[in-house]
Formats: sequence, structure tokens, C-alpha cells
Amino acid sequence: MKRFEYKTVVLSGKGIVTTRLDAGIIDKTLNKYGEEGWELVSVKIGIQGFGVSNGVLCVFKRCCSTKFIHRHVKLVDN
Repeated sequence: MKRFEYKTVVLSGKGIVTTRLDAGIIDKTLNKYGEEGWELVSVKIGIQGFGVSNGVLCVFKRCCSTKFIHRHVKLVDN
């Protein structure tokens, strides 16, 4: 059976009155995690009010190695 590990990343924008997200920074961040074997599986845009976004929540997953699974199980069992 395949096992997965997950990573949650919040990408925040800049601005005082409105939040502006830089597409170049988002691309760079997503590509960085992709190179590490992470697959983007979910994106949620945080809405603060009046149409203003306070960031983007990205959830990634990747297959766990057997070494990671055994280490994780030992930590949980102790």
C-alpha cells in the first residue's frame, strides 16, 4: 500500500490595504517543492473580507519512503 506525507505552505501577499500575490514568487515556490518530489493537491485562497485575500494555502503530498514510515511508526508507538 502506498503511504504519503503531507506539507502545508501558506503563501502571503504584500500590501497594506489590498493583498497582492506575486505570480513569479508563487511559481518559484511551487517549482521548488515540485523538485523535492512534492505534488500540489489543493489550493485555498484565504478571504479576509471585502474581496481582500490574506494568502494562499497550498497542500502538497509525496510518497513516503520505507525509512520514513518505519521512523514515523516508532515515534508514534513510543
